[in-house]
Amino acid sequence: MIASKFFARQRSRRYVSLVGKTLSLSLAVMLALLAVIQVVVPRLFPATEAVTQSLEKTVPAEMTGWKVHSLPIAETEIMREHVKSVLRYDEAVYRVYRRGALEVTVYAAHWKSGTASYSQVGLHTPDTCWICSGWRRDQRAHATPLQVAGRALIPAETGTFSKDGASLHVMFWHLVGGRPIRYDETGWDDSWRGKLHRAAVAVADVGRFGLRQRDDQCFVRVTSNSPLREALRDADFQSLLIHLEPLGVFIPKPAAIVR
Repeated sequence: MIASKFFARQRSRRYVSLVGKTLSLSLAVMLALLAVIQVVVPRLFPATEAVTQSLEKTVPAEMTGWKVHSLPIAETEIMREHVKSVLRYDEAVYRVYRRGALEVTVYAAHWKSGTASYSQVGLHTPDTCWICSGWRRDQRAHATPLQVAGRALIPAETGTFSKDGASLHVMFWHLVGGRPIRYDETGWDDSWRGKLHRAAVAVADVGRFGLRQRDDQCFVRVTSNSPLREALRDADFQSLLIHLEPLGVFIPKPAAIVR
């Protein structure tokens, strides 16, 4: 009996030792694989920096026919730091343009290569941030084709949101390396269901972009107190949008054929 107990303990110790060695080896292999990925992937998939001009220079601070003033991203210094810590952008601009009864706002933020994950930036859209701030989503459309002075915009996310009796008409783009992507969010869910959903979105990014997860990102949002179809017929509004071309909101013109 004593001998059988002794051998059983020996077998148990050998089993525990084997499991420990296997786990250690697996961890070492995983760490080595991650190290290889960090070195190899940037070489195989070089990052794309689609935005090459500063937002401050691109989003006009003065425009003929408009009264223009800049707004802070948040109202107080504390909130500005909170917003930046959450969004982690490299640069952001928020400006209001008024001409008569027409009021337009332009908000743009830029993340350089590798600053934030695609899913993290994609969650901070009117579908999430505005809904969580008490706005109601009255109308929403995806990949809406729009034109400005005969030129096609990148298909935009569009919608109408209302709060306290006022309505805002919005179009926005989340551009990754100059390419538009979208997430169908309707509000920030902090429950385990919301966390699982956001994890699934991050996994979906790998499915869409593969190992290439390092391109720069630009979020552009334009709002109007007039319906977009009406505003887009306004020459001054068209001129404002054309100023935003360096941000990538227009479909590129075909390259000229050299004969």
